[in-house]
Amino acid sequence: MTYAFGYSATERERLLAQSLRFTPITERFLRDAGVRAGHRVLDVGAGLGDVAIIAARLVGPGGEVVAVERSAESIAFAEQRVAAHGYANVRFVCCELERFQIAGSFDAIVGRMILEFIPDPAALVAALSTVLRSGGIAAFQEPWLEAGAGFVVRLPLWSRCYALAGESLRCRGVNPDLGATLHRLLEAAGLERALTRFDVILNDSLELARWPWEVVRAMLRDAGDTHLDLTDLGDLSTLPVRLEDEVRTAGCVVPSVPLASVWARKP
Repeated sequence: MTYAFGYSATERERLLAQSLRFTPITERFLRDAGVRAGHRVLDVGAGLGDVAIIAARLVGPGGEVVAVERSAESIAFAEQRVAAHGYANVRFVCCELERFQIAGSFDAIVGRMILEFIPDPAALVAALSTVLRSGGIAAFQEPWLEAGAGFVVRLPLWSRCYALAGESLRCRGVNPDLGATLHRLLEAAGLERALTRFDVILNDSLELARWPWEVVRAMLRDAGDTHLDLTDLGDLSTLPVRLEDEVRTAGCVVPSVPLASVWARKP
């Protein structure tokens, strides 16, 4: 498994900005999925600790969150964030997800935008479900990029950046449309009654006007992609401003990364 965006300071900033958008969506999702006080929760692909912090708030001091992350640097940053929030019920484990082993069972396994990076996500979910108790919850949020294309048909420049973001991810083995089949993946792992919710934020903010280019830029700068054809984007130094101007001139809204949120229970 390779994280396509790398672990630079720029990528950290991008993830933190993304978290501000998605935190309310993820918290509502986990509440509806059934994560509650006293639960023991496994957070896979914890990154900078965003989902772990949400889970810690939901399970309370009587619960526990075990957060698995492969980057020791990310864990160090996440631990600082958890401490700043005052949560003592989160423990981070530094290892590859495929090698994760721990004693005991969990009431819930959760993850956000992580399975898209896994070469065989079905096998990983099946393996993780072995530590899920009977009646336990598996709850994942994954992107469904194709579902957002229809929102921006009137914006040629924004649409091109949006398409390039998907292209750059696919070329690196990432599946940015995993959300479309996530329910089947959970069911194939032996989980039951998979329910799907689709969430997309729509507005004309500066942040959303520029995010597709931020993804492409991360690939170019931090992941070293050189295969992308950027000739029709013009001067890249002025691209963020031109994206914003296009959105303002059209008087429309643009989408965040569309998220499919799916949860299911172990029989």
